Amino acid sequence: MAIPKDVAQKLENLAIMINEKRFSILITLFNSNVLKIGYSLTFVQLKKITGFETNDLSYHLKLLKSAKLVTKNKKNGRYYSITNIGKKLIEQIGFSKNKVMEIRKRI
Repeated sequence: MAIPKDVAQKLENLAIMINEKRFSILITLFNSNVLKIGYSLTFVQLKKITGFETNDLSYHLKLLKSAKLVTKNKKNGRYYSITNIGKKLIEQIGFSKNKVMEIRKRI
């Protein structure tokens, strides 16, 4: 039996997201969006927040962009944000605006 195309895409996205560094980037962008800190973050901001080296961050952002989980601002190319696909995927694994706000209150 063949896997339906939409299910196969979700499985591919989960496989990409399962990496700890890529998950960290996605959660950072998700939190930024949910908390309205800034809907997008620059590469430098992401590097500072995650603590990743330049090459490492570039590599993982490239994979996340190719999976359409993250997008790069087309106007100036400096800002990254989570896509609707990325948001839905994060929410499907149990994160939500309420969960982020709950965690934020504890910090």
